[in-house]
Amino acid sequence: MAPVDNISVTSLENEPAWGSHDIDDPNNIDQIFSAMEAFLAKNSIGGRLQFELDGHNHNVSHIPQRLLQQDEPPKADIIVRFKSIEHFKTIHKQASEYEDALETKDVDDFNKEGNSFKAWPLVSIPEGDDITTWMILVEPRQIIEARIPNVGESCLLRLVNPNSDEGVSAWWNARRAHNNFAEVSKGKESWSKLIVFNVRLVKSEDESNCVIHALIPSDGKQHENLEKLELTKDNAVSVGLFFTKSDATFEAEMKSLSKLVKASNIPPVTPLATVNRGAESEQVTKVGVWLDLAPELLPETKPIVVKKPINPRAVQAQQVEAFKYLLDFHEPESFVNIFDIYPHMREPNRPGSGIPSAILKKYARMNEHQRNAYNGLLSKMPYGIAMLPGGPGGGKTDWVMTVIGLMQSKSRAKVLYLLDINGPLDDATAKYIWLMQNAGLPKRAIRMKNFGTEFKRSVRVGAMNTRTKGSEEPEVDFSRNFLSLYTQHAAGTAPDPTRTRHQHILPSLDEAAWEHYDKHRDEFETLTDAIATCNGSPLQNRQLRREIYVLYSAVLRLADFIATTPCVAASAFSHMFIPDLVVFDEAAHARELSTLISIANFCPKTGWIFIGDHRQTQPTVKSNNTNPHGRQLATSAMERAYLAGVLNHQLLINHRAFGRLERLPSKLIYGGKMVSGIPHIDRFPRWAKFVRGYLDGLAGLRCSTPRLIVHLNGVGRPTKVGTSWYHQQHMQWTMERVWELINNPRFRSAENEDNKGTILLLAPYKAAVTKYQEAIEALAKAHPNHRIPQRVEARTWDSSQGHEADIVAIDYVREYPTGFMDGMYRFNVGLTRARQGEWHLMHPNMPKAETFQKTNYLRKLYSACEKGLDGLGEGRIANITWGAQPIATVHDVPGKVLVKEETVKDAPIKDEIVKGENTKDDSAGEPSGEELPVQDFDAPVLILSDIEPEEDGNEMPKTPHFGYTHSSAANSQASLRQETTTVVVDGLKLGLGCELPVNYDNIVW
Repeated sequence: MAPVDNISVTSLENEPAWGSHDIDDPNNIDQIFSAMEAFLAKNSIGGRLQFELDGHNHNVSHIPQRLLQQDEPPKADIIVRFKSIEHFKTIHKQASEYEDALETKDVDDFNKEGNSFKAWPLVSIPEGDDITTWMILVEPRQIIEARIPNVGESCLLRLVNPNSDEGVSAWWNARRAHNNFAEVSKGKESWSKLIVFNVRLVKSEDESNCVIHALIPSDGKQHENLEKLELTKDNAVSVGLFFTKSDATFEAEMKSLSKLVKASNIPPVTPLATVNRGAESEQVTKVGVWLDLAPELLPETKPIVVKKPINPRAVQAQQVEAFKYLLDFHEPESFVNIFDIYPHMREPNRPGSGIPSAILKKYARMNEHQRNAYNGLLSKMPYGIAMLPGGPGGGKTDWVMTVIGLMQSKSRAKVLYLLDINGPLDDATAKYIWLMQNAGLPKRAIRMKNFGTEFKRSVRVGAMNTRTKGSEEPEVDFSRNFLSLYTQHAAGTAPDPTRTRHQHILPSLDEAAWEHYDKHRDEFETLTDAIATCNGSPLQNRQLRREIYVLYSAVLRLADFIATTPCVAASAFSHMFIPDLVVFDEAAHARELSTLISIANFCPKTGWIFIGDHRQTQPTVKSNNTNPHGRQLATSAMERAYLAGVLNHQLLINHRAFGRLERLPSKLIYGGKMVSGIPHIDRFPRWAKFVRGYLDGLAGLRCSTPRLIVHLNGVGRPTKVGTSWYHQQHMQWTMERVWELINNPRFRSAENEDNKGTILLLAPYKAAVTKYQEAIEALAKAHPNHRIPQRVEARTWDSSQGHEADIVAIDYVREYPTGFMDGMYRFNVGLTRARQGEWHLMHPNMPKAETFQKTNYLRKLYSACEKGLDGLGEGRIANITWGAQPIATVHDVPGKVLVKEETVKDAPIKDEIVKGENTKDDSAGEPSGEELPVQDFDAPVLILSDIEPEEDGNEMPKTPHFGYTHSSAANSQASLRQETTTVVVDGLKLGLGCELPVNYDNIVW
């Protein structure tokens, strides 16, 4: 791709500097101390900082009012190639500080409002004579979704008067915990949306017993009482929440930027020493493993000799060169060839390679794009950097897992896997464990969600003559979590190991440390003695923490694969784990400074692999409309590399979409380069034909591509909830369609015909998603045997990345489009989640709105479904009347159905006929004289009998369509004449083109 020339570089010579003194520059020490004194004089009273719990944090810098009051967002060009290191630093530091200040203001504004929430104090758990941990469930509301702490993080909580919102207790520290009620009890699935907090209270210091009472008494019948308990308004209490913004990510980004900038200005003087990595094998054999995936480890073919710096914590020359390359993507002077480092990867499928067959099968299944990237990208990584974008269903994660599998199959290479979204990170870890289990390789994986508590340098450094040897304070304190696990295991109350939705065990760092200690207690006798003899003295506590630190250090040295977020990786963990390869997944979703965390803190022997798709996701920036450099902050390093024209490989062979669904997003987003990887003859398997036939029935028209835009004529207006929206009639119609599909045994999975089909409901508004989630829960409660929670889910566009389903339904909610509906990223994500079919539910007024004609992507989607694109049909427009009586279609009647052709006329839009494709089943275009493919018909006139039974032998259930009839008004605009087909059902005559209301009492089922 040619470099982009029309994006200019903005000069900063005349812009004011936000931070005039670099805190890392020792020459500025006098100015820094002067600034500190001025700050304390302004922001303190009597030596104490002005911070009121219920008010504003006066120690946080404010956003300049001149920026907040701008009538129009600032116009700033996206910089593709930065002029210098200082140029890059200034832009990103200013943009990040602005974003951080805005987030702080947002939290402050919420805390000032004094909101209250319904909550239920579920149970109290004694932890000693004077300490009790309370589990409190809080009902979330939309206003806290973006502010709520993540699992493991904390906020403040207090009980309040429901009438006045005034506090009736002290503020308590509340630590968010996992909500696993849906897994514990089938009857508690509705509790899965509640937020779980653990609150530790000291009885002697708090009067909590006077104001809080557990709903489940401690009488030995907790499980029985839990099953009987119903959460209602009557047994709820009111709580207030006070949030504090976590600075961990901001500080990690700033620290990483500072390290790289400082190292770039210092010439490398560190001599290199040669060490033998193969020597580690003796230690590995000695201490064993904590996650036994196979009986024994394959022997390494030969020791790997690497060059290791004397000071491993210093930023190395390779890191500096990689950083400089990312600034302007200049012509590189050196490359890394992964096949020179791991020769067995060069031809892995050669006879006698010794690579496990499970990994070789993944290598053999690589498509053309994946194989080209494997051979070309990995053999020429500029300064160790490899960037690989890929489209939806392109197999990015599968490709990188194959690379890791091949690398580790014959070596002890260690991999650090980074991703800034927890759900997909869990899935990636599960894929790694599954691969290693199938390959018979006993690799050790850790899904690290946190990393202990780092001690400040002032705590660890002191007068050495006051300390005994080995008693110095460790860099990180792991004692709290480890001792908690120790106590639980000793009491027989240890929790089950963390599992994914696919039931893979994901060992956390604490769980891995306990497992290793429990299996090798003889090697940690000092730790066992320290636990037994610790009496609370400072010296013994320090020694205990030190021994636990030694245990965790050993576990990290033994790890083969660690998956975590960039923020956690930037902690002291970077000093305790030395990876040979760093993988950064969903790199297009990360800000540039988060990307730099992987480079500033790790110097892998092989390098860094970045995968993602800059056309589906971009970094999240809340201040984009006011931040002077918001557009730059929302541009990832991968997108800049694409704009600079230095990306030579992409994964654009789609293996997700059946029925040509990939063709439209390929044309609109990927320049026509995304193609299907599914063989032509398999693109319409029989379960995909059912979905296409179902959409035919909704539209009353042949859908050569299983995509509909649906208008419900006669519906009302949407409802506003705060700043969000939902549409009641849209939701009702959609859920009726959901039940029809879920209740139909022919709705099967595209991935495995033995599994039932899945549905993903998308909406641009959180209020609409919340309503859909409530409707899904109600449907699941009414039909508990259909596994509805496992088959149907509702998400916003922004949270649907990484998710897919057999059918995707998008509800646009509003009567006219808004700007964020038409953004390329959201539009692309929404248009590429479906495997077999999709419908877009638009208000009838939306296409008529003036703003709709100004949209970029929505207008093209509508036109492609109405008139076709490049002469090919990409979907249909279905006008359905809301509120009509129930109707029957061929799908619903399990009896003898006569389908007779009356009149059919060709449509002007014709699909292509691909050579070698099964044209009988796939029926290209809109052929003359062909009936609607509701079933697999073999002739224009056919008696259908012997309807396929369900797996248990029962007949197909009655599944009526609810509340609509068809209208062909919109389709007439495209010069399409509606096909009219007569259906005779036990004497009743229906027109499939415009189905008529039917009294089900007259049908013999």
